[in-house]
Amino acid sequence: MTKGMILGHEGMGIVEEVGPEVKNVNVGDRIVIPYSTSCGTCENCMSENFCGCSTIHGQNLTENFYGHGSNGTFGFGNLDGTLAEFVRVPMVDCNSLKIPDDLPDEKALFLSELIPTSLHAAKLGDVKEGDTVAIWGLGPIGLCTARWCQILGARRIVGIDTCGDRLQLAHDKLGITVVDRSGFNTKELCDFMCEFEPKGFDVCIDTVGMTTKTGVMEKIGKALKLENDSGIIDECLTCLKPYGTLSIIGDYSGYANGFPLGKIMFKHATVRSGVCPVQKYAKFALEKLCDGTFDPIFLITQRVDFDNIPEVYDKFFNKEGGFLKVFIPVGMGGWDREGLQGRGMPQHYGMKGDPNLLRGEGQPAVQLGDREREERLGR
Repeated sequence: MTKGMILGHEGMGIVEEVGPEVKNVNVGDRIVIPYSTSCGTCENCMSENFCGCSTIHGQNLTENFYGHGSNGTFGFGNLDGTLAEFVRVPMVDCNSLKIPDDLPDEKALFLSELIPTSLHAAKLGDVKEGDTVAIWGLGPIGLCTARWCQILGARRIVGIDTCGDRLQLAHDKLGITVVDRSGFNTKELCDFMCEFEPKGFDVCIDTVGMTTKTGVMEKIGKALKLENDSGIIDECLTCLKPYGTLSIIGDYSGYANGFPLGKIMFKHATVRSGVCPVQKYAKFALEKLCDGTFDPIFLITQRVDFDNIPEVYDKFFNKEGGFLKVFIPVGMGGWDREGLQGRGMPQHYGMKGDPNLLRGEGQPAVQLGDREREERLGR
């Protein structure tokens, strides 16, 4: 992250301008934009492996470290985020989803990342009718993953966390079994989980990823991409049945000490991971929102003014005040173009470097803005 970079990776809005190469998106369309961008025409994109797009690269670091570049992600690398009045979207024909007028913003917004990513977690685990599933982490991704596992027919779902608010929400809204692991060490937790499924779970899902480190050495290790442990993965594999499937959707950036390779080998485990190709799942997820099968409204714990975002970041990070998922309706804080400039906030932004990059040949783009809802929908 560089100083002055605009954050935010979930976004939706009304199209205000389109580039000359745009074919399927028109001014006035209400669209959701995927958190990550892809070209839609390279070999990987044509195979629905959008996150391996070979045309749009988000940053050189990933290419140097992983051997291949990653696709562009809003609010990360060289593509500014969505917390601004306007967003320029590259390759918008691939990187957008039109939203029907009768689907409210509060539901549609989460098609940008949360709903497809949690579906991806369940699909990585190959969850099917009658399966038993254990989910580490009951943040927004973990909760939505549990809901997708219900839709896919899982027989039993157990969610693990330490945050009382999240455990209560999972129990009350989803009706799943919850485990407060506060005070449990790894062995105690795994022994307790085995009481639910003595033969092991069919699928274990890690939605936690690299845990927050507070010590000096931990911070140094994290900065150097040297995660200090792989404890969650180890617990997942311990609780997994032989020939079961481990799904890793939590973020890991580099190396991890103590990675349990032997458990993978001798439990004959299938391990799948990877960031979510939103474009692959977006239409299916939209159908489930429209027919009421999946309703994400229960996740929204606060609606806040744009000016309060720094405070919200702190509360969310520290899991204070019941903050789980925050919805920021554009307009609550007075989104006026002159006022934004006066407050030192960005009015337009796009990829760093050439300001015309998204307008050039072969780079069709769209610009999203906001108007009053009634005007936007032509009412």
